[in-house]
Amino acid sequence: MRRALLLGRRSRAIAPPNPWVGATVVAGGEVVGEGRTSRPGGPHAEVQALRMAKERARGAALYVTLEPCVHYGRTPPCADAIIEAGIARVVVGTIDPDGRVRGKGVDRLRAAGVEVIVGWPTNQPVYDLMPYLKQRLLGRPYVVGKIAMSLDAKVTDWNQRSKWVTGAEARAASHRLRREAQAVVIGSGTLAADSPALTARRGGRLYGPQPERWVISRTGLDSVPPGFKVSAKEPDEFLLDLAEDGVISVLVEGGPSLLGSFISKGALDELAIFVAPKIFGEGLSAFRVPGWNIDLSFGRFESQRRVGKDLWIGFRTAEGVEALSEVEEWVRAQARRFA
Repeated sequence: MRRALLLGRRSRAIAPPNPWVGATVVAGGEVVGEGRTSRPGGPHAEVQALRMAKERARGAALYVTLEPCVHYGRTPPCADAIIEAGIARVVVGTIDPDGRVRGKGVDRLRAAGVEVIVGWPTNQPVYDLMPYLKQRLLGRPYVVGKIAMSLDAKVTDWNQRSKWVTGAEARAASHRLRREAQAVVIGSGTLAADSPALTARRGGRLYGPQPERWVISRTGLDSVPPGFKVSAKEPDEFLLDLAEDGVISVLVEGGPSLLGSFISKGALDELAIFVAPKIFGEGLSAFRVPGWNIDLSFGRFESQRRVGKDLWIGFRTAEGVEALSEVEEWVRAQARRFA
């Protein structure tokens, strides 16, 4: 399962609107097949793993991070492929909350005589698939707010440029966040000040599937760059619309005003805070959210890591903690249901 989880993570940016799933086939104590979700329209993880295993799949065990599908979409049902391959046992990381699956995959496999075990001792399948699970269960995308600042909380440098606060490694990490999002959001102020491209790039070139690029402006805009979309809706309404369109993950890259509006609506799951080892001093724009005071009840720190000379702090908001708890409880309930 650990190998399957690693494989699934490698499809995080290319799989949506499908879940990023990993699968391994184990026979005679060794992995004989493995796969991960392809781009939409390509084979799913289970099918790839079965194709690699070939005849060794018969009587083998399949470990898969998410319940196999049972419906026809762009590809045939994975549950049928598992049965036809002669797999004897399937270990499922978690049930798929999509209404087209939601336990039907387990039922079909068991009806065909396949032993199925649901659940995993750790919550790693939930953490890895959290954006997908939240969107399917709660009807809202998973939202990450990104901010880059100096040690004294300034969000622009001496030349009033926000994108040069942190170093090249932190900017590369920001591009990875964009690559994992299906929509990137800024406010009209950031558009006017920085004219950001909002594309996911590596080495100066476009990298992987590109997110939708949105500008939120309550007063409207006369024009936006080609490829940008505009919304005048409040964050909660805007996110519901995106979820209905199949968007799983959203990255909010706007300044303090836009982030403040998402925070006030309880619309952020995480904050990705990049802190540079710089002190800019007086006279520069600082990270201040009007009417919002930070205290420890707001959420919890999840991680910290060095990116070049800068520090990347992962912070889960109170709303993000609550959403994670809801998803975890649902997953536990499904594991009990299918025990």
